[in-house]
Amino acid sequence: MIFKKSLAALCMAGAVMSMAGCKQDRQIEDEVFYFVLPDRFQNGDSNNDLGGLSGDRSQTGFDPSDIRYYHGGDIAGLIEKLSYLDNMGITALWLTPVFKNQAVQGESAGYHGYWTTDYTQIDPHWGSNDELKQLIRLAKKRDMKVFFDIVINHTADVIKYEECHDADGYLLEGLDTCPYKNRADGQYTTFIPAGQEDVKVPAWLNNVELYNNQGDSTWSGESAIYGDFLGLDDINTQHPDVLAGMKDIFKGWISEFKIDGFRVDTVKHVDMPFWADWTPEIMDHADAEGIENFFIFGEVFEGHPKVLSTFTTEGKLPSVLDFGLYFQIKDTVASNKATDGLAWLFSQDDYYTDADSHAGLLMNFAGNHDVGRIGFHIDQENPTATEEERLARAKLANEILFFSRGIPVVYYGDEQGFTGLGGDTGAREDMMPSQTPDYQALTQIGTDATPADDNFDRRHPLYRQIKKLSKLSKKHSALRRGKQFVRYSEGEAGLFAFSRVETETPREYLVVLNTSAEEKSVSLAATSATYRQVWPQKGTELAANGENLIDVTVEPFSTVVYRADDLIEYAAEAPTLTIAAPADGSKVSHRVNVNAMLEGIDAEALPLYNVSFEVSVNEGDFESLGVDYTPEYQVYYDVSSYEDGTQFTFRATVDNFNGSQTSAETTVEKGVQEGMTLWLKKPTDWVGANVYWWSADPQPAVDWPGAAMEHMGDDWYKFEFENGVTAANIIFNDGQGLQTQNLTADGDACFENNNWSDSCALPVPGMTVHFKKPAEWGDDIHVHYWNAAPADNSAWPGVQAELVGDGWYTFQFPVNVGAADMIFNDNSGNQTANLYHDTDACYVADVWDDNCVAPVKGLELGFVPPAGWGSDVNIYYWDAANAPAVDWPGVPMTAEADGSYSFSFPLNATSANIIFNDGASQTENLFAEQDGCYVVNEWQDICGEPALEPGITVYYKAPETWTEAYVHYWASAGVSSSTDWPGLLMTSLGGGFFSYQFEDGVTGSNMLFHNGAGEQTTDSFREGDGCYIDGAWVDTCVLPGIEVWFKKPDAWTAVQVYYWGVEGAPASWPGYTMEDAGDGWLRYQFADGVRAVDLIFNDAADGGSGAQTDNLYRDANGCFDAVEGWADTCAHP
Repeated sequence: MIFKKSLAALCMAGAVMSMAGCKQDRQIEDEVFYFVLPDRFQNGDSNNDLGGLSGDRSQTGFDPSDIRYYHGGDIAGLIEKLSYLDNMGITALWLTPVFKNQAVQGESAGYHGYWTTDYTQIDPHWGSNDELKQLIRLAKKRDMKVFFDIVINHTADVIKYEECHDADGYLLEGLDTCPYKNRADGQYTTFIPAGQEDVKVPAWLNNVELYNNQGDSTWSGESAIYGDFLGLDDINTQHPDVLAGMKDIFKGWISEFKIDGFRVDTVKHVDMPFWADWTPEIMDHADAEGIENFFIFGEVFEGHPKVLSTFTTEGKLPSVLDFGLYFQIKDTVASNKATDGLAWLFSQDDYYTDADSHAGLLMNFAGNHDVGRIGFHIDQENPTATEEERLARAKLANEILFFSRGIPVVYYGDEQGFTGLGGDTGAREDMMPSQTPDYQALTQIGTDATPADDNFDRRHPLYRQIKKLSKLSKKHSALRRGKQFVRYSEGEAGLFAFSRVETETPREYLVVLNTSAEEKSVSLAATSATYRQVWPQKGTELAANGENLIDVTVEPFSTVVYRADDLIEYAAEAPTLTIAAPADGSKVSHRVNVNAMLEGIDAEALPLYNVSFEVSVNEGDFESLGVDYTPEYQVYYDVSSYEDGTQFTFRATVDNFNGSQTSAETTVEKGVQEGMTLWLKKPTDWVGANVYWWSADPQPAVDWPGAAMEHMGDDWYKFEFENGVTAANIIFNDGQGLQTQNLTADGDACFENNNWSDSCALPVPGMTVHFKKPAEWGDDIHVHYWNAAPADNSAWPGVQAELVGDGWYTFQFPVNVGAADMIFNDNSGNQTANLYHDTDACYVADVWDDNCVAPVKGLELGFVPPAGWGSDVNIYYWDAANAPAVDWPGVPMTAEADGSYSFSFPLNATSANIIFNDGASQTENLFAEQDGCYVVNEWQDICGEPALEPGITVYYKAPETWTEAYVHYWASAGVSSSTDWPGLLMTSLGGGFFSYQFEDGVTGSNMLFHNGAGEQTTDSFREGDGCYIDGAWVDTCVLPGIEVWFKKPDAWTAVQVYYWGVEGAPASWPGYTMEDAGDGWLRYQFADGVRAVDLIFNDAADGGSGAQTDNLYRDANGCFDAVEGWADTCAHP
């Protein structure tokens, strides 16, 4: 007690102390967070259980037996258990939203805190504002910070829509949601049910004009920003009154409660400019209030750092929850996947680097109230694991949280081995003895206790481990703030090694973890003659061998940490630096990668340098873009907001921490960079060449097998990407099953014999000769040639030449042929003398003309006259290039067998104004500059029936009792069409949905749906695609994802499915485990809405062979057999 009082006095005096001392002097990297739902923690005051309300649970929201309702936990309970948290080493308490909520919505209550109605008081179910102040004051006495979870994207569901709700606010019969309405189509008609007009506080939140009012989000497109989150009222954060109001609300809480920061909910569903404006002002206000190291982090439910980082750079939030790390922890700790995934994730850390934030500020977590607990995933993926293995895996997850760069977040209950039922409500158990049967039945890791018990056991092995981890990180600051160097990873479950180094006192802390069930060892380059173990035990020494390597052995599912005895020596001089990208003088757009290369550092185990990046815009002052401390040295800078022509000078400066620096600069311009060009020398057994690509910003990805490449001669093919594309992942293929491996291209290049090169011996087009045949010759003109290296001699009479017209023919020699002996002949006895030529030329009247202008074929046009026209059809033309105009009504056209008419223009007439006519009827004035046929008032490539648009597609959600559905239709629009009763069988999509696509040209129809057994819908008419659900048409609906079955090869043992570009796609290779249906068949159900997908079946999980199928594509339910390919149906179990 004397020590604590003295410590408090020192804190008040402003003394600088270590992490174990004054909270105010702690950097955010020094914190250990504890994320808790107050309602599920501890009931410290049963008097507030009903929240001041009366009635049953439908009014009060209180029912501790139901996972969806309030359970009684409160602020008083948190105060009561502060010592429990303090003893575990927790330094920061993050509470789910505590503001007053709408107590009940539908069949659930606001126990979680995300249905705010009053932003000025806490929810009465949890206590009062004064109790909250007491919690914060008592936490501060323990040097514990308090963070509020806040919601800006939406409020409680109060606003209703006349088109979707009845007067009491309930959805109309037949509606499960209020379908999203595109902004271009206006807003819904709003109203507020009686008695709720003033329920929101502050009062400005009751103004319906400050909401988007577009209906329920579909989580894609514009609805992701403007749609209601599961019916919750989506605030128009682009409105200046909303921006100002949200600033005032949260400044007020900072000023009155002196909280230490915010976690912000649903960040990606708010427009980015809001965050860029709101965040700096809130941070400045906290600083003005004297709150040191105030911190904000956002929830962005996204696994790729490229996307996550935009909210810390463009959006200016200091940090986000690291969902990327969450997915990797789940994959490696629970799902036994390769540790290469962790290495890949950390290699993307530079996306987060800017002038005021970096990846070291990310919030590390292994589970939460939305995605579920790590314990659940451990049990799901390892159903036969022993209790010892379950505990070891859970401990391993904690070790990754604490030892990796970033700030550890412990999800409440994980320290007691909670496992949960899955995500969302399934992961929100009670710490106090649970009265919920669903929770009571669960087991926990590391104990015989269940959620039915009081779970504040300080002897639990996970509680004790977290306590030890917290103490260790307090003692060794490099494990909190040190720069992270990835040292080793594996392509399977196994070892992952990284080092943490503080550059001020450069001592290595080597962390090696093992995610496999076997003991494993690795040899790594040493930075010290000796190392001493600091985790999990102290004192064990490692010594470097004669090759300056240390051998580290790690037990299954465990981690070791070694501290180097020696400091790393700084380099005597800074290395030479060059800017590898962007190239000087190039044009840039979007997010620019600025990459610096340091010469001669590859031999250093842990190169100790920092590279600072700056930018000057239009020759203005240089401004910092951030500092990178580990290879690869780079930052990303978004130039999207600048006008084309803006000049940027990027400067990179390397510092060796020892007084030596070198710099380099590159100057570029905002604009469209010409897209890269790729050349392929295709293998001789390929039938053609396509290029399939992804990650080719800004060009969208393409469906398999990709785009056809242009044949350049011999086996060479070329493809030019759209402007702005300077890098892409690609696969060359022939569309018939032959393909390259996954490749990466980052500029113009040639691919030949499985290797890239910057230049290639591309074929040169062969010379072209033109021939004007004598009048008496036949029309079958050939060119016979010899001595035409590198081409082989032709066989008599040679190769047929192309007729241009008016007796002119043209012939192009094979590639690289620049000279040849030749004979022109008509294959009927007429021929020239033996000729020789070595350049493009014309041969006319027995004389070569090297300077001739060779004629080109004139336009060839077709015409299909409308019904009622006469048979004498003419073409009248004027202003025809290289051809005189004709007198009206023009020149007769040639009648063809299919009812069309044709006309070939004179040589060199490659464009013209025209009118088709029969002397009485005529078309409008037309213009043509390429071959084509004019049919029903439009041009098309060939004559014949005009191409019709695909018919509409309708979807029907059938009652649960229906096993099949028919559509009977009549009096269709567009193309007349109808069915005889009972109509046509619809395609089952699963989940009760059926679909039918009408024949081409049908734009709408009368129809009804029935089950063939007497049950049917009423008659209705639909114009355009649509969904018929619960008796009403809607424009869009979320369809069940497709279901795929895979017949695996006998040798495959660890089958996964990997896919990309759709909702729910795996964050890393090899993807997700498929359901084993037996007899060699495996099944995978895609997420709702996924109706088309690129995918790869593979055997690349732990223990598998590594084999995989080609890249596949599927847009319907189906079965894939490695031998037979896709089938719509199959005899699976």
